[in-house]
Amino acid sequence: MRVYAYQTRLVSPKNLDYSFVNNKAILIKWSFPDSLLINVKGFNLYRNNGDKLEKQNERLISKDPPHFHIAKIKDHDENIIYTVSAVDLREKETFSDPLLAIVIDSIAPAKVTKLKGKIDKKGIVKLSWQPSVDRDVFSYDIYRAEGLNPNDMYMVKQVTAKDTSVIDSVNLRGATRYVYYKVIVADYHTNYSTHNDTIRLVRPDIFPPDPPKFTALGNTDSTVVLNWAASSSEDVMNYKLYKRFLSDSTKKLLLAFPSNQMITTYADKDWEEEKPMVYILEAIDGEGLSSGDSCQAKIRVLKPLRRAAVSILTATYQSDHDNKGVKLQWKYISKKPVVKYLIMRKSGKENDFEKVKDVSGDVLEFVDMKVNAKTEYTYTVYAFFVDKTSTYSGKEAKVRTR
Repeated sequence: MRVYAYQTRLVSPKNLDYSFVNNKAILIKWSFPDSLLINVKGFNLYRNNGDKLEKQNERLISKDPPHFHIAKIKDHDENIIYTVSAVDLREKETFSDPLLAIVIDSIAPAKVTKLKGKIDKKGIVKLSWQPSVDRDVFSYDIYRAEGLNPNDMYMVKQVTAKDTSVIDSVNLRGATRYVYYKVIVADYHTNYSTHNDTIRLVRPDIFPPDPPKFTALGNTDSTVVLNWAASSSEDVMNYKLYKRFLSDSTKKLLLAFPSNQMITTYADKDWEEEKPMVYILEAIDGEGLSSGDSCQAKIRVLKPLRRAAVSILTATYQSDHDNKGVKLQWKYISKKPVVKYLIMRKSGKENDFEKVKDVSGDVLEFVDMKVNAKTEYTYTVYAFFVDKTSTYSGKEAKVRTR
């Protein structure tokens, strides 16, 4: 007959300690008297999960020294309580005192990807992204910056780890067209993602550009001259200049040009005396919005009092070395004193007359020395009187230089 004796109560494992293998695993060690191992089948490692103990080993941990087990660390783990039990030959367990393991996570979570967004015409911003691949994400912090410096960002929203989109709002009358956004990932250990992508969104343009301004309006005997200053809006792409007679509702397009050409003047030669006209300069932005008809200039070219034209005029080319040029001579008989004569000239057939010189009313000849060789010139002379009247365009004299 054989008799077996068992120790009815084992001592518990002692001196529990821990160390980290990596950020996903922890090593638990303990001690147990070698003399009592004969009464032990093995050990179990438990984790305190609220009111429940969760066993960390699938099979009994060997009773052979050294006594240890490597357990997994879950996402969001911060403070973990472990307990080791000694299992006797009758499968009864004797538990150790609890061990508190403090998890320190210093690894930054991965950033979000595929960050997208758009601002609608009400100023509502919709952002979306692919979430971080880390499982311990606590929140997504939404940062925004207005203007040209995306470094001046401040947090405007914080959403939970389950969210992959957010709605924000911006003022459509911002100082610039651009708004910058960045999504920073925060984990449960207050680690933040780095090298986060920044997205630049464009405010929709719902406001027309500021109108340009006419700065000068005047006329000569043949031309109405307009000058203007450009619109102060930065998003202007094109300008259009129209003319409309006040008796007519139809606008005639005179000039269209892109804003980068910097045109600021126009000479209109198609007009009628004593007929009121209005010029309209329109600025158009990249969205096709127009400044409208707010930039206007009205004019009525009065019919001047004109006298009989200078009808006797000759032009002769002289090749004297000291007095080389075109010599003009004219005669004009008038009961009113002539204050000055205006000498006009054009080269070729297509060009317009341009002013050459004003001479005194008692001078009846002039030598034009600023001429080019082998060029045909046409001259005409106007007389101006004390009462500010002038002659009609008169006789034209042609000459060809050698």
